[in-house]
Amino acid sequence: MKQRANGIGTAAALVALLLTPLTSVAQDSPEDRSFDRRWYLGAGAGATRLEPEPRSTSMSIGDKSSTSGSLFFGRDISKQLSVEGHLATLGDAGVNFLGAPVGELDYTVAGISAIRYLGNTRGADGPNTFDDEGLYRREGLSFYARLGLGGMRNSSTNNLLYETRNNVHVMGGVGAEYGFTNGFAVRLEATAYDTDARELSLRVLKRLGSSSAYAGSALAALPAVVPVPAATPTPVPAPTTAAPPLFSFDNVLFAFDKSDINPTYARELESLARVLKDNPGLRVVVEGHTDAIGSEVYNQALSIRRARAVVDYLFSIGVTVDQLEVRGFGETRPVADNATRAGRAQNRRVDVVKQQ
Repeated sequence: MKQRANGIGTAAALVALLLTPLTSVAQDSPEDRSFDRRWYLGAGAGATRLEPEPRSTSMSIGDKSSTSGSLFFGRDISKQLSVEGHLATLGDAGVNFLGAPVGELDYTVAGISAIRYLGNTRGADGPNTFDDEGLYRREGLSFYARLGLGGMRNSSTNNLLYETRNNVHVMGGVGAEYGFTNGFAVRLEATAYDTDARELSLRVLKRLGSSSAYAGSALAALPAVVPVPAATPTPVPAPTTAAPPLFSFDNVLFAFDKSDINPTYARELESLARVLKDNPGLRVVVEGHTDAIGSEVYNQALSIRRARAVVDYLFSIGVTVDQLEVRGFGETRPVADNATRAGRAQNRRVDVVKQQ
């Protein structure tokens, strides 16, 4: 058996598609918006059609259909481009001699490819988002094209004689990807490896980390009840009794001296976001808190940063600005004993209460 030659025409068409400028985006994000370059990894399975070229007229291909499995990892480079490496087994093709089965030819491939996102269905959903929001966050339904290079290894059963004509091959494909707010995504893709192996696959991937919202306008204007001037001491509120939280976060607890949103918080915050979206008239205050380590002034500023981080995340997943307010209470409202490590961890938190 012989592996067929490279699909030059198909590759040229995909190159043209990858280089075509995006025209479906009506309002791009500002130039100062940064793209979060995230790593991702995933796996897939699919159906393949394998058509090696017979070595002679006495030989023919019997069963051309098989199943595939793949592992891949990649990195998002820009709102339009990702780069990905893959390893896949494409199954096997049945080979006949004078009409009788004599063996199978197996296909294994590995390579690297570029993915060009061509459009996305998610657009602006707030005053601080834009029509290319889905491409920036890899959320919603996206359409893409793939072009890459790979190596193919063949093996056979029953000592079947074969020749791999091209160890290096061009691969290309087109597909659709649906991304969720938690970083998971599902792809449906049609891929061609050289000219004698084609695959239709369903793939699942997980992006690591989170994508931040554009911080250039509306979020920066959110009022803080206790401001944090750059060069003047921050007033510390007197200890008061906390109102019962409208929404209790059991898992949104911050690391010591940190205010960043850990990806493990996503489910808790998305539950709150659903409540706010379902009740557009509901107005809430996001209250930040700290443990008692450090000065009162420093902890006051840290508590506001924590509350703002939660508000930024809620806004990035579709909650409107006018539903949110930020307050910081520093170390003045502990819910546990600051003398213990476990108690201090419980105090590094945010609460959400209804606006009065």
